[in-house]
Amino acid sequence: MSQYAFYYNADKCIYCRVCVLACKDKHNLKPGRKFRRVYSGCGGSWDTSSSTPSPDGVYSYSFTIACNHCADPACKKVCPENAIGKRGDGIVFIDRELCIGCGSCSAACPYNAPSLDKETMKMEKCDFCRELLAEGETPACAASCNMQAIEYGDIEALKVLHPEAVQQIKPLPDPSQTKPSLLITPHRKYIEGDEISLMNMPEEIQAYEV
Repeated sequence: MSQYAFYYNADKCIYCRVCVLACKDKHNLKPGRKFRRVYSGCGGSWDTSSSTPSPDGVYSYSFTIACNHCADPACKKVCPENAIGKRGDGIVFIDRELCIGCGSCSAACPYNAPSLDKETMKMEKCDFCRELLAEGETPACAASCNMQAIEYGDIEALKVLHPEAVQQIKPLPDPSQTKPSLLITPHRKYIEGDEISLMNMPEEIQAYEV
């Protein structure tokens, strides 16, 4: 195994956020803290050439993201205590014994993956469920996805399985920054180069945010 990676199929995701809950349960995260998040993006415009505006190529899609265990992790470069390591299989992890909770890693990460545990004052993030992997089991997020939208494995093997996959869909940052170990099959209506915005979550959904 040279580099573990996540693969995500945006065409299958139904925004159920079971992956988020499974991750929280696995890592015993309190309300408000998440190692994995789900967002929605939208694109298209409105045709205003007539008196009755109509949607013109309007679409929306969801995407889930956690730590991408980057090949060139920005978090590791800036940690003043060398508390962030990268294993031989590519997993990026935080050594809690060395971490001083300064937040430098979170500020440097373009995906905002590390977060502070305010009780222990240590930075934490997705560790690819390395304990489960050691037991031959599947990471919690991938195991829980009812739509099988999340897969994991060696990045080169995943590229062979999903030749259409890319490493970026808007509004995710340019992958050249950190070389994320992430592959994505875009939503079928996604248009490369289209202007994408994050959708505001409806109030009734925000009330149940975990």
